[in-house]
Amino acid sequence: MDKKMRHDLKQLNAPYKVNETYIKLKNQWMYLYFVADSEENTIDFYLSKSRYKQTLFRTFLNLT
Repeated sequence: MDKKMRHDLKQLNAPYKVNETYIKLKNQWMYLYFVADSEENTIDFYLSKSRYKQTLFRTFLNLT
């Protein structure tokens, strides 16, 4: 299983940037955070009802 997961991972291009936006989803406003690499490929995203910067950074630190 571990070998299969590694095979499916894409090569990531550094540096990363975290973007934040406020969107309306099913009539409810939510924060959308996403990490993009230098070629603007989305690496990961996080959707939340409130602004959780500490949780967000802990989540995205696992990418490196």
